[in-house]
Amino acid sequence: MSPEKWGDPYENLVSRLAPLNCHCYGQCWTLHYASDAMWRIYSPGPTKNLKERAVRIRSKICNLLETLEQRCQSTHAAFIGQVQYLSTKNLIAYIEKRRMSCSDSNSYRTLAETLLVKRLAFKHEGEVRLLLISRDSHGEHGLFRYCVNPNTFIDQIMIDPRLDKNEADSLKREIESETRFTGGKITRSRLYAPPSLM
Repeated sequence: MSPEKWGDPYENLVSRLAPLNCHCYGQCWTLHYASDAMWRIYSPGPTKNLKERAVRIRSKICNLLETLEQRCQSTHAAFIGQVQYLSTKNLIAYIEKRRMSCSDSNSYRTLAETLLVKRLAFKHEGEVRLLLISRDSHGEHGLFRYCVNPNTFIDQIMIDPRLDKNEADSLKREIESETRFTGGKITRSRLYAPPSLM
């Protein structure tokens, strides 16, 4: 997805501050194994319609980068990095420092670094970003699409912890039926399960 579609107005400041001769796309992942905030922010919560229910998928960092690099052409560059969380003042200074090198040399790496900073208000995300920077616009409607094999790319599907056991089992059966997923376990998050001593 193009950073222009990201919700935070502080994202992708470089493209607003300097003319760039390239296009950027990014995927956002989290390093958190279990996060109440991530479920509540990015999942609508339990609904009657199974198809509207969210799951969390897990992959390896090497899989993220390798699958994107396989789709890269000579005009593309792929990066992956952990997001730094900075105060608003420090974030603006960080971007400003790198702005001229982006516009002067069109450095892909420097541009990628500007997409790996966010404000402290988002620190709960524990984010990692997979980035594609290209001289050409290969995306459509701000999206760059490419194929992956889910059975090698995904090693776990986690079901929303807010579903009860019967709802989770029903969703698991539907996922198995619809996708024939064999890449790893499909399991319900135990984020809200009571401790074993109870």
